[in-house]
Amino acid sequence: MLPEFLKYGYLGLLAIIIVLSYRIIINGNNKNHKTSRVIYILLAFSLINFLSGFMGYIWASKELEVAAKKATTASVLDTHIRNITKKHEDDMLPLQLALKSTVDNLKVSLLESTRSQYLNEIERINKVIREREIIFSENINNLKNNISKEVD
Repeated sequence: MLPEFLKYGYLGLLAIIIVLSYRIIINGNNKNHKTSRVIYILLAFSLINFLSGFMGYIWASKELEVAAKKATTASVLDTHIRNITKKHEDDMLPLQLALKSTVDNLKVSLLESTRSQYLNEIERINKVIREREIIFSENINNLKNNISKEVD
């Protein structure tokens, strides 16, 4: 019975309190106890209900705080990733344009010496692009790792 109710969280806790109160009243009436004894039992159980309701409220508010923190963290992470990606794209644009220009120059060059120069230039630009891609990936991974450490 308990797990079935508690899967609904705070509302399940309140449902357990109501069901147990009902059972106390029914059992007290079935066993022909004095009314004063049933009243004392209900008062004691009401105190327990109040305390457990208060604890449930605190539990639910903590859960909401954790959920809000996770949402805020996800939003911050998303913003940082977008900013890093935008900066990376802006940094890569001149390299992409230089690479395109060098490839175009290679296509129209006739001399073997200039062709080898253009090939060397293309190789150098590609190396710089690969290095920046690696740095970009490392920055994203470091950011995710730092954020996940803060959340834990």
